[in-house]
Amino acid sequence: MSNSTIRFPSEDFPALPAVSLVLPEEWSGVVVPATVLAAHRRVDEGQFVSNVIVRTQRVENTVDLQTAAAIVDEGVASLADVQDIGRAIIETAGRNGYAREFAFRHAEAGTLAQSWRIFVVEHDGVTDLVELVGTVSPARTLDLAEIRSIMDTALIGDRQPAVRS
Repeated sequence: MSNSTIRFPSEDFPALPAVSLVLPEEWSGVVVPATVLAAHRRVDEGQFVSNVIVRTQRVENTVDLQTAAAIVDEGVASLADVQDIGRAIIETAGRNGYAREFAFRHAEAGTLAQSWRIFVVEHDGVTDLVELVGTVSPARTLDLAEIRSIMDTALIGDRQPAVRS
């Protein structure tokens, strides 16, 4: 029996979708564990830092936007004291997605508001979910408009080689 080698990315294990965001002047990119992309707003020390993160996950090829929306709604339902702000099917750069906004009580940070957007990306025989999550505190609620604007700039490609920024 001979050994074999598998590799990511490769034809058998395609790269994750490429994602880009345009950040306003007061925002900067930051490396955050378990994310592929993240940004935060510069704020005074001691304040909750408004942020946007991007996560991806490979899922079964049967997952569609309706299923992805149900995954988001299930996650939100597990949070404490949820108050809905809104939800809708959206389009960003020609790609349909599901958006949900809500406030909830976080055990350590207190009340937070979040804006979630999820997109289904089918490519190279696989399906990936791309999830954008923005979070603000009550003291920074005006940042929610900035988070929406950042998310509106999302470009999600099937895949793309890495480039130096």
